[in-house]
Amino acid sequence: LVPDIALSRAAFAGMGTFLWHLGRSQGQGAVAKQFQMILITVMVFQSARILVWLDVTWFFRFATYASAALIPLMALLLCEVLLRRHAPLWAKLSIGGSTVALIALATWPGATQTSGYIAALLVAQLWGFGTVGWLVWRRDKASLSDVENRQIAWLGLSLIFILPFLASDYRQDWAPVPVRLSGIAILVTCWLSLWGPRNAVTPAWTLGWITIAACVSALVLWLHLDLSGAQVMQVGVLSMALILVFDLFRRVAVLQQETRQAALLSQLAGAAQQPFDSFLLHISNSAAAEGVLILHGDEVQDFGADALTGLLRRTGRYGAADLPGEAGDDTLAQSQIRMLMRRYQADQVFLLSDAPILLAVARGDGLGGRGPSPELCAAFAMARLISGRPAAAKEAAA
Repeated sequence: LVPDIALSRAAFAGMGTFLWHLGRSQGQGAVAKQFQMILITVMVFQSARILVWLDVTWFFRFATYASAALIPLMALLLCEVLLRRHAPLWAKLSIGGSTVALIALATWPGATQTSGYIAALLVAQLWGFGTVGWLVWRRDKASLSDVENRQIAWLGLSLIFILPFLASDYRQDWAPVPVRLSGIAILVTCWLSLWGPRNAVTPAWTLGWITIAACVSALVLWLHLDLSGAQVMQVGVLSMALILVFDLFRRVAVLQQETRQAALLSQLAGAAQQPFDSFLLHISNSAAAEGVLILHGDEVQDFGADALTGLLRRTGRYGAADLPGEAGDDTLAQSQIRMLMRRYQADQVFLLSDAPILLAVARGDGLGGRGPSPELCAAFAMARLISGRPAAAKEAAA
């Protein structure tokens, strides 16, 4: 059970990452919310069945089979949202009826441990996913936009990918499987969902290299540890799962950074029509300005405002790297900058306005100490330009 538990935990981590990304995305529609419901259902299934394998209480066994029965119904609801029309009555009755029946039977003690119930659950899942795939294939493409058609095609591709892996969860004596593969199918689906809207070719190459890397790692261990065929497959699948989880984390971080940059660029595009206070409020509330402090005149009066503005007025910003190596070599203005940075644990100081004085202090993020993004620096520079408008122009803009 160790490979199964490890793969389920990896799938849970990957889905949690993707769910967090969907939750932070702006402008969520019905599709994103319905997809979140599917992710939550599958996460409950993956986590509950780990506890079942560890012989924990009847409730988690019920949660495992109830969530497994709900997944086809959730897929049908997502299909309806994507197609913007109701599914046929026979599809609703068959999938909804089988879901209710399976959940009701799961409440009966010992029912989920019978081969009849397991077979019924497998048939219900295959029927549900197959029905959704048929509805996607028979959709009226002319009534949908190109973006909607791409999203629906992606759903159909995901279902086709999941179906063969789903069958491996139902182990039988006549078809032993070294590891339950639905977890890897879920990870690949989440991974492709992040890739899909961005590039139609690169994912195939990237996924191919991930698969090759997993196979090579399994082959190396097989040569050194003399593993059996089943163990080689387990190592390869787990290696691929770990790579996918890592890449999901990395890709979500990249998408979040791009979202912040797009928001800042949007603010910069409309800066000419905004008064200074409004523009600065939008920038300071931006996610890209996390960790940045805006300091007003009374907060920097102990540091010699004239000396600070005199130094910052030349370039608009000053960093820790611009200071002399030894504090004894500082000029008066540089010593004030150094004291300001120490108090607020910052490594960058920006001049936003010099009448009245307004500063922004920022510090590097992460182990590499990377400072504010170029877009945020451009926004601070734009704020300084806006603050320099004549008073009459600012009143007119207000």
